[in-house]
Amino acid sequence: AALDELGLEPRRYFLYVTRFEPENNPLMVRRAFEAVETDMKLLFGGSGTDAYAKSLPNRKDPRILFPGGIYDADEVKVLHHNCYFLLHGNQPGGTSLGLLKAMGFGVCAMTLDTPDNAYAIRDAGVTYQLSVDDIRAKMRDLLDHELFDQFLIPTQYRDYLRRSWEEDQHTIYGRFDLAFDGSFQPKLLEYNAYTPTALLEAAVVQ
Repeated sequence: AALDELGLEPRRYFLYVTRFEPENNPLMVRRAFEAVETDMKLLFGGSGTDAYAKSLPNRKDPRILFPGGIYDADEVKVLHHNCYFLLHGNQPGGTSLGLLKAMGFGVCAMTLDTPDNAYAIRDAGVTYQLSVDDIRAKMRDLLDHELFDQFLIPTQYRDYLRRSWEEDQHTIYGRFDLAFDGSFQPKLLEYNAYTPTALLEAAVVQ
């Protein structure tokens, strides 16, 4: 229902959830997207009342949506699960909970290249430099290549994955149980898709 109300289709939009402040770079992201030739949409989930926030909407580009703040947890979850990728642009230091949430949802994230963001995302997404040209180039690259090579997904399985995304098939998740003490290569103990209880489990956090 959330997608229908916003005029969105699964895997056919980019998601950018942030407070509308200069340090979060929504204007730069909007300008980069305007220069990308695609029929996908860009959804800004955020709000603000000052002059900067009011300057963000571009009424001339129907692909760019500003529905206002999105606070319902179920709606946020649906939007994350169904986006093509999530854009993250916060500059303040420290590990971003928004970025970790996106990764927890299994979303491909494109984040500003800061030491904290780069450490958190590793090779599970894409980093960009703080410029309209680099953001535009990384958006274009994600649209053209879908990260299949980066995630080492064999060619023969890629059409199955695309079909699953396009048909919005149900999501399941499993857990890899590994043994690792830092002195040898991690050893796979089992893959559990029957009773996975957490996205991350380790002795140090139990």
